[in-house]
Amino acid sequence: MGEVSGVTEYAGAAMFGFLAVGAVALFSFISVAHWLTLRAAERQSRDRFALMKAILEHPGDQAERVLTAWREQERTRMEKDRRDRISGGVVCAAVGIGLALMLAILTKGESGAWSIGLIPLFVGVVLALFGVYERPALE
Repeated sequence: MGEVSGVTEYAGAAMFGFLAVGAVALFSFISVAHWLTLRAAERQSRDRFALMKAILEHPGDQAERVLTAWREQERTRMEKDRRDRISGGVVCAAVGIGLALMLAILTKGESGAWSIGLIPLFVGVVLALFGVYERPALE
C-alpha cells in the first residue's frame, strides 16, 4: 500500500462510499416524505368528496354554512399560496443579488462572472411578479 502525500490509496474509495451512501439516504428520505405528502393530499381529497356528497344528499341551512366555511378556507389557502410565491421570489432574487455581488468582489470586477447572479435574480423577480399579479380564481 502506497501513500500519496500522507493519504492512503483507499481514502478516496472510502470518501466515495460515504458520499454514495449519503446520497442514497437523502434521496430515499425525500421520496418517502413526498409519498407521505401525496397520501395526505389523497386523504384530504377523499374527505372533501365525502363531505360534498353528504351536502348534496342533505341540502339545507347546515349545508350552506359548511359551504361558506369551505369557500373561506379555500380563499385563505389561495392567499397563503400567493404570499408564499411572492416570498419565494424575493428570496430567490436576494440569492441572485448576493451571488452577483460575491462574484464581483472575488473577481474584482475584472470578468463578467458576476452576471451569473442575474439568473436567480430574474427567476426570483418573475416568481414574485407572478405572485403579485396572479388573478384570483373565479367563483
